[in-house]
Amino acid sequence: MFENEMKKLNIIINDTKQIIRERNKEVFEITSIINNQYMELEDKFSVLKDEAHEVINTVKLINNKLSRNKKKLKTIKSNLQLYSDEEIQSVYDEAEQLDKQLLIANEKELNIVNKRTSLENQLKLIRQISEKADFISNNFDFAYGILSGDLNEINGEVNNINSKEIWGLKLIKAQEEERQRISREMHDGPSQNLSNLILKTELCIKLLDKDIDRTRLELQSLKSIIRTTIDETRRMIYNLRPMALDDLGLVPTLERYIDKLRTEVDFDIKFEVLNLENDVNSIISLTLYRIAQEALNNANKYSKASNVYIKLIYHIDYIELIIEDDGNGFDVNKVRLNMDNNRGFGISMMRERSNLLMGQYKLKSEVGIGTKIYVKIPILDS
Repeated sequence: MFENEMKKLNIIINDTKQIIRERNKEVFEITSIINNQYMELEDKFSVLKDEAHEVINTVKLINNKLSRNKKKLKTIKSNLQLYSDEEIQSVYDEAEQLDKQLLIANEKELNIVNKRTSLENQLKLIRQISEKADFISNNFDFAYGILSGDLNEINGEVNNINSKEIWGLKLIKAQEEERQRISREMHDGPSQNLSNLILKTELCIKLLDKDIDRTRLELQSLKSIIRTTIDETRRMIYNLRPMALDDLGLVPTLERYIDKLRTEVDFDIKFEVLNLENDVNSIISLTLYRIAQEALNNANKYSKASNVYIKLIYHIDYIELIIEDDGNGFDVNKVRLNMDNNRGFGISMMRERSNLLMGQYKLKSEVGIGTKIYVKIPILDS
């Protein structure tokens, strides 16, 4: 009886593997087509860029001619007796012709802008499709790998997934890997784009010829703002994933964060570490860092405290984090009920991060007295 059931199950598994292979092949074909379309659109974008430069130069040339034409007209109006009707008419005809040329050039410029916007939207859509295809393909590979093992291996994997300890580590690790991906995308995308804007600004400085001194000053100011935006973007990247955690450890990274925060808040921060820092799983260090970060953020936004005390205590089997302030406190039950409140969401996230690592999270707060957060995380193997 059991042999027949095993055979049926193996047939189902083999059929499923075949479907996964076929669908994965289709996804690969879609990815290839998308990549080819992306390259074609990039070529079009390059051609459009050259056309834009040509139109800019044309508009500049026409404006220069119009400027000279206006000077001629002004001179003629001041000395009509010195010019024949034919000469006057010739200047007016030239002005009319230049206006028509400028209108055509402006329409062409508008058309290029519309094309550029359309291409940018297509490129964005293609990137989204490509990312989704990669995600699906990776999940297909994972599923195929699971199904390729025998039933005992599958049962072992299921048991591991059901282990809250391992699941907590994997879930938080997946969240942080996603943050790393976003960090890379922000660095390669917005940061690079803003750098290109600086080059475009410098190009505008060279092209503009009306009130050049004022224009140069304005563009230099714009350039400074863009540089500041780039720095801000890089700061956001750091906040998504503090690389110092991997290089230096939790204590130096927290010290660096607290030192920076001291210059931005109105309360004093005291940070104390008891016992030597253990070489623990990076996910544990990252979790404690995020909890401390969220607690300090809440204290800055809501507590109106004068002092915040942070204590990090290392033990052989667990780590304790205690964060206490002497602020105005709050009613914990009301905050729990109102989860739309940012503070409530932050508290929930701290609790969930602790629970996922088999840890303890306790929050105590009283109106007019202050708030105390206690976190205890067991030291798990990697």
